Amino acid sequence: MKRLVFSLLFLFFLPTALGATASNVFRIEWQVTLQNSSFNDAEDVYAHVLILDNRSGWVNQQVVWENILGAEILRTEENRVAVFHFSRIGRGETKTVSFQQLVKVDRTEFDLSRSTGVAIPPQLLPLTRPVDYLWENHPSLVAKASELCENAATPREKLQRIFEFVKSYLIYREQTEEHGALWAYQNRVGDCTEFTNLLIALCRLSGIPAQFVSAIGYSKEKGEDFYTMGHAFALVYLPDLGWVPVDATWSSPVGELGKSSEEKLVVLISDGSNLVKDFHVTVPKDRISYSYVGTDPRLRLLSQAAISKEVGLDVKMDANRNLGEGNVWEWYVTLTNEGREELRNLRVRILADNEYLELPDEIRVDSLPARWNKTLSFGLKVKRSTENLPVRAVVEYDSPYGTFSSSVESQATVTLPELPPALEFLTEYYLVLILAMVAVIVILLARRF
Repeated sequence: MKRLVFSLLFLFFLPTALGATASNVFRIEWQVTLQNSSFNDAEDVYAHVLILDNRSGWVNQQVVWENILGAEILRTEENRVAVFHFSRIGRGETKTVSFQQLVKVDRTEFDLSRSTGVAIPPQLLPLTRPVDYLWENHPSLVAKASELCENAATPREKLQRIFEFVKSYLIYREQTEEHGALWAYQNRVGDCTEFTNLLIALCRLSGIPAQFVSAIGYSKEKGEDFYTMGHAFALVYLPDLGWVPVDATWSSPVGELGKSSEEKLVVLISDGSNLVKDFHVTVPKDRISYSYVGTDPRLRLLSQAAISKEVGLDVKMDANRNLGEGNVWEWYVTLTNEGREELRNLRVRILADNEYLELPDEIRVDSLPARWNKTLSFGLKVKRSTENLPVRAVVEYDSPYGTFSSSVESQATVTLPELPPALEFLTEYYLVLILAMVAVIVILLARRF
């Protein structure tokens, strides 16, 4: 019999996605230019261009379509390269090749609690070795790895400690060149490359196989320039799970441990053997080779690529700061189609603990054109006070490439306070009065019959 006098509402929004069903489809348009600005000819020219590949397991990446014409596709154990050949590029001549790829990326997430074992397969032990100038076997790094992993029962526990240490120890700052783990440890700064190299070095020194991943971290704030979105993270082996992605800088300060966002595209994987050149850390890039007679024509290779979303849905959620009549809390879900393709048959649901909130019905949207947005309103009836209650908006939708899902989650606090003592007394008084009147009526009826 208590009435709401005032309420306190707090919202903390945490973007999330639904496992491998949260997906994006990216279009990458490549243009590779070879320039001969000299007065000499280049013969037998080969341009090696790193291209995106299908990947599964620790990350789900699928090349949906591509039109790489006139190239030989070479595949190593981990990576894929398009090789363009020109028999001759004359002095002052320029050659250009263009091609496209459509790549679908799913969000992946591992349940790390499943990794309870300790055994590392013998064939992976080479991936626990240090690499000079990159993942060094320096006494300070050895001591730190030993300190972090003391009494850790499993590789999973070691990894969790290393992950948290790297995130808190280093300060994120963009670098003009790549550095190894020791430099990062001594200077305590770095970008994604330095965070990754320190994490890999500490893992390897702790007996955990780890590799380097060069990627693209899509950011609409950076426009469409593929190469300005360069990113790096680690690939770490855990017993009972296999290889899992570990990213100390994505979604900072939380990072991604055993997760990989649908906004990241993997370009190459390295065991470290090709990451050091002339005692400097160098991530492999596109390259050319050629022959000549006389003076070196110093052929230049210019790689450009534009990236855009073919399919992608952004979901945001907000709520009124005050409750409405009948303790109804108004929530708003905004859908933004970030891709080039129209999305159809969108189904939007609110999920939360029904003990605290009475959930509304699903809302359907027939279509959402490219680059459009739409805001939907949901009324949630508050049943009980709650603190940090997870509230999630889940959207499923159809695209030309399949049915995808996306979501956003918040933590909400609502306090429905007690009535002031005077009002509480009146409420109890009227309750007693009503009960007394009911009792009198019952007695009178009993005497009558």
